[in-house]
Amino acid sequence: MSSSAKQTNTVNGKQDLNYWVSELSRRQMPAFAHTAHAIAGQVQDDNSSTAHLAREILQDPTMTARVLKMSNNVFHNPSQSKISTVSRAIVVLGFATVRRICMSIAFIDSLLKNKPKENMMKALARSFLAATHAHMLAEKRGDKNPEEVYIATLLYHLGNLVFWCFANDFDPNLYERLHNALAGTETDTSDIERRVLGFSLKELSAALNREWQLSDLLEFALDSKLSKDKRLGNLTMGYELADTIQKGWGSPEVKELIKRTAELLYMPQHKAEALIKENTEQACRTLSSLGAGRVNHLIPRPPQPTVSKAGVLQPDAQLSDNSGASEQQPGTGKLNIQQEQYGDMQLQLTILGEISEHLEERSNITLLLEMVLEGIHRGIGMDRTLFALLSPDRTSLHTKLALGKDRDQISRQFSFRMDQPGQIRNLITQQRGLLIDPSQSPWDKRLATDPISELCKGQIFFISPIIVNRKIIGVFYADRAVTKRNMDKASFHSFKLFVQQASMGLSHCQSHSQK
Repeated sequence: MSSSAKQTNTVNGKQDLNYWVSELSRRQMPAFAHTAHAIAGQVQDDNSSTAHLAREILQDPTMTARVLKMSNNVFHNPSQSKISTVSRAIVVLGFATVRRICMSIAFIDSLLKNKPKENMMKALARSFLAATHAHMLAEKRGDKNPEEVYIATLLYHLGNLVFWCFANDFDPNLYERLHNALAGTETDTSDIERRVLGFSLKELSAALNREWQLSDLLEFALDSKLSKDKRLGNLTMGYELADTIQKGWGSPEVKELIKRTAELLYMPQHKAEALIKENTEQACRTLSSLGAGRVNHLIPRPPQPTVSKAGVLQPDAQLSDNSGASEQQPGTGKLNIQQEQYGDMQLQLTILGEISEHLEERSNITLLLEMVLEGIHRGIGMDRTLFALLSPDRTSLHTKLALGKDRDQISRQFSFRMDQPGQIRNLITQQRGLLIDPSQSPWDKRLATDPISELCKGQIFFISPIIVNRKIIGVFYADRAVTKRNMDKASFHSFKLFVQQASMGLSHCQSHSQK
């Protein structure tokens, strides 16, 4: 960051608020900004939003593995039904829960990617514990969307967190200047922050919330008197619990807060105490599973083991990875993703089973196609996978869903006229799955510049029409053209199996809708 760049974005020698928002979005937290833009504002219970969320997660193998890991732990999935696809996770856990998991992962990763300072880690531990308690309170008090309360609480002090994390990226001495200016101050710090920075950290929180479209409730919280609103009262109480617990579980302050919590939730004090302790333990375990084990030690853990509602002790080990998708590296916050170079037969069978379960439970065409696409992409191990749909007049073919590398580009490229000569029409009208090797196939030289030839980059690809009630409605396409890995016959057989499952599933959905 050059000095001239700084000078053009300063007011009275201080970098202005808009400059901070721009730089945080572009340099320090682009991954979180992207995730927030992509999923934070999506409307739950909407099929298109559900499909959109699934595709955003699947674009990142690390995010996919970690979402599946958390989807299979006892806290998020008490029934312990095996979840192997992101689409299934959204169905079983709910859109809002999976969105909360994604936001937590992206947020924590963005803050811990460098060497975080103690101030930031303490603030993160406080925010996460407060969010976990606020979510619990919202649930117990019948809130219509406790996940929204969780996100608003987690991000309420966003400005503080990003400042303590990235301050010295803007000015080498800025962290120390504000830290020293605030020393010993326990009241409202906004005036001191404005004197040093030119804006308050609460104003930074509000500006980032608007820029990243994080939460309407968070905007309300930052502009309101929290105690006057029941939903925001959960946020306030969450932070009060997080702060008071720091004074020690045996302190008079904690005992008084347990009494107030019991009154708020209309339950005996011993049950309120057990609930708060259980929730605190869960916050620590979730931080560990999010790759933030170095943060959870800043949360004072209850003196006794937590007992679940079933009366069974829940040690940390019980929340270990049950998904088979990833493995935590101790102390790094990173994951080793199992490489599926030539596919994972067990994963394929599991996904096929989940597709069958889905069809028994509901007839959602979009989710069915998402699960089939995920099975081909992750189970067989493809670089690029897509489903394209024929237009009602059957004159054109356009991408409907796509996964993998260059997803947007391949979606645009896979667009064909079906009423004109071309290889794609020749392939589809054969009404069967095909393994095409451009180096071996006797393609007409006149069609050497055919769009399908450009799309596959001269590499082997799989293609198959999807047929419903003896009528072609679209096509599945898959390749490994990016990594140039082997496209073997076993993978092709699995590809055809998934397409067949899609055809049968769509036929089932169609017949079900006609009843």
